[in-house]
Amino acid sequence: MLSLLIEKSQELITIKVLLVSLLGLFVFLIHSITLHQYLRNRSFIVTSMILPVVALVITTVISTNIVLSLGMIGALSIIRYRTPVKSIYELSLLFALITIGIAGGVNIKYSIGLAIFISLIGVATFIMSKFFPNIFLKDYSYDQKYIEVSFKINGPFEKVNKLNNINKWIVSYDEDLENNNTTTFYLRFNNLDEVNKFKEQLFKLENLKILNFSLSNR
Repeated sequence: MLSLLIEKSQELITIKVLLVSLLGLFVFLIHSITLHQYLRNRSFIVTSMILPVVALVITTVISTNIVLSLGMIGALSIIRYRTPVKSIYELSLLFALITIGIAGGVNIKYSIGLAIFISLIGVATFIMSKFFPNIFLKDYSYDQKYIEVSFKINGPFEKVNKLNNINKWIVSYDEDLENNNTTTFYLRFNNLDEVNKFKEQLFKLENLKILNFSLSNR
């Protein structure tokens, strides 16, 4: 009898895992069609399928074990996420994926309802922008293509303070002075010429050790 219950519970969690993963993918595909095509980027698609599953499994594991739940909270609290979230829109989608997973652990109907609601918001926004084009301001951060640059230096932020217009391009930076004595910068440029000019200025700075420099189009 006990073995049958275990098998049924395992089958149920497997179904929930597949379902919440597909719901996350569904939300991102709908929003990529109706709002922003960049959501069909491979990284976003993979994230949309992984994040709800992770949230579901964590919720399921700690739901019946108070000691384990406290340990999990402590473990998660020490994790540092260094990848910057570049907009409140992306942040809300990430929270939606987590909530889809958490709700799936309680009642899968909540996950389905939430996924449909979030997808309908994308569809409604698309329809409104078509029939009422002046209702929204142009969102330059998504409609324009830009180049993202990240680089790491040895030392604090102040070492690059002398660079012209760095505050104009910088998105965020992360200082890790206690452990590695490094600072990682994330910047955004409109074109490659701006990147090359900035890179030239950066590498001319004295007493500055650049550990890595990379760029990507978006």
